Amino acid sequence: MLRSWWLWVVRLLTVLGAVRVLWGRLTGVMGVIGGWFVTAGAAFIISSISAVSMYYGGFVVMFILISIAIFMLVSDHFVKRKKGTEEDALFLKNP
Repeated sequence: MLRSWWLWVVRLLTVLGAVRVLWGRLTGVMGVIGGWFVTAGAAFIISSISAVSMYYGGFVVMFILISIAIFMLVSDHFVKRKKGTEEDALFLKNP
């Protein structure tokens, strides 16, 4: 009885085209969640590499990594500030 009920629901959804919509939505959600796992895996690998290098490299590697982080922050600040002024000038022009 339960099996026949389920088959009728599947047939009805197939006729209405809902299975295709449901499958598309399900694959989209699974793609997003899969992207989260890829991001988490990359973060884990990068943090593991930096932790092991700091453990074995000591103060020298820590100083190098901190210097790289500071350089990236400062350079990003100047790039964003320059880009922001160009965009502001574009919007402030009077036609």
